[in-house]
Amino acid sequence: MTPSSSTAVVSGAASSTTSPQRKEVNAMLRKLQEVLSGRNSGMNQQQQFNSRLLDRKREDVYVLMHQQMSSMR
Repeated sequence: MTPSSSTAVVSGAASSTTSPQRKEVNAMLRKLQEVLSGRNSGMNQQQQFNSRLLDRKREDVYVLMHQQMSSMR
């Protein structure tokens, strides 16, 4: 066996295993792109700033903080 024939065998084996892996990677990339593109368009429609919710959460945190501070005294 010459060095050139041994590299041909190794490279031939590598190319046969790379092809199915490459197909899997390409398929996964396509799926990810579909999910991300669908998610982004849906998120833009659903996300709106809710100032009432922000105020309520802020008040809840304020009350909780004062309750915790008063129990420490």
